Amino acid sequence: MTIDESGSIVRSTTGRDKGRLYLVWQSEGDFLTLVDGDKRRVSKPKRKRRKHAVMLVMLEKKEFADIQSGCKDGSADSRIRRQLLRYKRSNTDKINE
Repeated sequence: MTIDESGSIVRSTTGRDKGRLYLVWQSEGDFLTLVDGDKRRVSKPKRKRRKHAVMLVMLEKKEFADIQSGCKDGSADSRIRRQLLRYKRSNTDKINE
């Protein structure tokens, strides 16, 4: 499955962060800009090649817009953590595939 839009929840498939969940903040050609609100905050996102991440689910545009609006008041990272935790709790079987 290819990753073609920001606002997707992805799982890293390679590297030191293998198995970790991220939110795609931006996509730039062959690279994705990933954030998790914890180690990788919006102020210092992780850059990863598309082929090293697997798309799990696409957030609704409204949900992603709400997270992005948090950049103005500084709450984007907490919103990202909350969204990833919500996904992890409801889909524990899909994460470890």
